[in-house]
Amino acid sequence: MLKNLMKEYQPTLPPATQGGLDITAAKEQYSYAYVKAMCAAAGVNYSEMRTDNESIDIELIGSGFLGKWKRPRVLAQLKCTSRFEYFDSKMQSIRYPLSIKNYNDLRETDDLPKILIVVFCPVASNEWVQWNPISSQLRFSGYWTSLVGEPEVPNKSTISVEVPFSQPFNNVTLIDLLKNLSERGRAL
Repeated sequence: MLKNLMKEYQPTLPPATQGGLDITAAKEQYSYAYVKAMCAAAGVNYSEMRTDNESIDIELIGSGFLGKWKRPRVLAQLKCTSRFEYFDSKMQSIRYPLSIKNYNDLRETDDLPKILIVVFCPVASNEWVQWNPISSQLRFSGYWTSLVGEPEVPNKSTISVEVPFSQPFNNVTLIDLLKNLSERGRAL
């Protein structure tokens, strides 16, 4: 169903040609903007990592939860893509090619839980945000998955990881995730 909706999408504006930011860097910034918007809507704080040594881009920080863990925290690696071929309609997921370094870092068990967030966006960067005088809308969506505990693989460069459509990353699911972590006491 989601793939059919995406097929209906047709860019209406020519690609942006000014600004100077490489499209890969722009997608990275868009993934941050998307996650920060969800944090703002959920009233959740965040902290950006200055250096991405351990495949962590941002920490999501809850407060005031009533479970075992009053201030649940989640570490997240952010990715952004506009490639429709990553959509797997049979599996109802995005099959994202993640680097082995990121995969191995995210599957390790640490003090804080870790997730991968993949933001799907239109091809043309000037299509990422729709604006009119009374509203703005971020185009397309983000999804999350946990790779903690996944097995070691023999791959040398990338592995295709499944990010299910059943795990959207939005302001409501962010609160649910933090609430679940609070109640369990850290483990996903």
